Amino acid sequence: MNFVYGFLLLMLTGGTVMAQQIFPALDTNFNAKTIIVPPSPLQSKLVFVGGKDTVIGINGQKQLAKQWHDFIGYTPINLQAPNDSAYITINHEMRVKDDILGDGGGMTVFKVKKTPTGDYIVDGSYRNVDFSAVGNTLANCGGISTRNGRIWTAEEWVQTSNKDINIGLVPFEGKDTTLGAYGKGAGFATIPGMGITDTNDWTIPAGANYAGRSIKKFQNFNWLVEIDPAQAKATRKMYNWGRFEHEGGVIMSDDKTVYLTDDTQPAVFFKFVANQPGNFNEGQLFAYKQSVDGNNGTWLPLENSLDSMLSIRAVALRKGATMFTRHEWITALNGKVYITETGRDNSGTSFKDGLKIGGTLAKHLWDRDVYTGPFSDSTMKTKDTVIIDYYGRVLEFDPATNKMSVFLEGGKAANYTTNKVHLSNPDGIVSWNLNGKNYLVIQEDLNGRSKGRVGNPDIDGSGNNICEMYVLDMSKPNPTLDDLRRLLITPSGAEVTGAIPTPDGKAMFINSQHPSSGNTGNFGNSCTMLLTGLDKYVTSVFEDPSFEQNQGFQVFPNPATRTLYFNEQSDVSIYTIGGQRVKVAWNTDKVDISELLPGTYFVQNIRGDVQKIIIQ
Repeated sequence: MNFVYGFLLLMLTGGTVMAQQIFPALDTNFNAKTIIVPPSPLQSKLVFVGGKDTVIGINGQKQLAKQWHDFIGYTPINLQAPNDSAYITINHEMRVKDDILGDGGGMTVFKVKKTPTGDYIVDGSYRNVDFSAVGNTLANCGGISTRNGRIWTAEEWVQTSNKDINIGLVPFEGKDTTLGAYGKGAGFATIPGMGITDTNDWTIPAGANYAGRSIKKFQNFNWLVEIDPAQAKATRKMYNWGRFEHEGGVIMSDDKTVYLTDDTQPAVFFKFVANQPGNFNEGQLFAYKQSVDGNNGTWLPLENSLDSMLSIRAVALRKGATMFTRHEWITALNGKVYITETGRDNSGTSFKDGLKIGGTLAKHLWDRDVYTGPFSDSTMKTKDTVIIDYYGRVLEFDPATNKMSVFLEGGKAANYTTNKVHLSNPDGIVSWNLNGKNYLVIQEDLNGRSKGRVGNPDIDGSGNNICEMYVLDMSKPNPTLDDLRRLLITPSGAEVTGAIPTPDGKAMFINSQHPSSGNTGNFGNSCTMLLTGLDKYVTSVFEDPSFEQNQGFQVFPNPATRTLYFNEQSDVSIYTIGGQRVKVAWNTDKVDISELLPGTYFVQNIRGDVQKIIIQ
């Protein structure tokens, strides 16, 4: 099935509401200009399906793949030819007993090889990443994928007792129930004895910080873990990077500085600086403290002891670290760092509690303490440090000045009536370079379905969990939501996550996680997709329409996105060659035609002006 019409569907970018309006009668006896719309260059295919594909685990035994695909890592097999072949690593964000693949979450690794056509094929078997040497793993969410192929997986969902980790989160993939304690839309049962079965104390092994020290088994989770994709083995847990709700990180170009995100509320922004490039076993961990005016900040050094690392967020807050709302993924571009702050309906007492022990509140959150958004009510207009934050945002951090600022606020685009763009609860984020141009790829994971965060933000609480992925051209100064270009959406119920482009930018691997039961075929499972043809897509999706002066009604084709642009705002109707009306758009200067079958059509505006289009 084609990517565009299967797992990830191109969204309509123009209004398509049908209404009772009389258009001038369509006259097919005219000399219309013919516009040729070639097929979309986007191609797609499934490369890995949870619950269906077979994975090789302990002692060569086979087991169906785990679900809840999240982070994707890309490790070139040959750094001199990084696009030719690679190891792809997939996180599984779950906690379940498995004698063959290992208890807890985990990762799957497989090789891909590029073909002469630009496609990638799976080369060999799916293999389970063995975490036994580091004491298993838990709820693998985001991670770090460096340009030279080093991979770290992030353990999220901090647990506070051995009893907690022994409880399995056994997934019912495809269910669409809300279990807010874990912030996920997937259905799962909490079953004692179906999680981590070995709850004996853990002795930190040689090769890691604090080697020889014993900790409770539950304390051995919620770290970043480095793996070796070629050997399909975990090599070390980064105990010196701190224990908290790890979502991911980014290693800067100096190969020493690591920025780390904390997916909770209040969240702390961490930085680790290694003593030597590439050796992250030795160095210093810091927490960020923003200045009162928000124009700069300082980095607070944190005590390098195991006791401190086990409760590093509390240590940081007591020193005055700044509090944020659920930092998600993080990426670097042109020396700056971009972070998705996903938002949360109501902060409750979390920020108040943090303030009591010494934490400070980020300026952009303090400024929005009185919420006056499109769904606000009187209870949200009191300045009480209870932050209402439905949509979240993308933050920009500048290491040169230590300034943290809002880069792109979530919500509806300003011209939403003609540009159906809304950004809700951004989660994944990755930088993307293609043909010398830089882009950000922003992915959603809805925290809720109310307050306009669903596929149709005009409907409050429609019940549809629709997540989207957007592309932003970073050459645009002071970008707004109007500058986002929607690349795709996931199937109903699913989060879109893990997107990672190939080094040349022409292809991208993307995950769909915890889809709804109503999805057909493989799309009822978590799955990993490959999208190719992006070089041709991006060339045209950011191309500005051009029109001739004083030439009447004109249509500008954008073949890759299957969008027609008009030289004026108008009500338009699209007809088949036989005169059947198949689409209407109101008061718009563009209309999406991605759902129309190949054939000949006529586009007519409200004055009766007509253009002919041929969809190939």
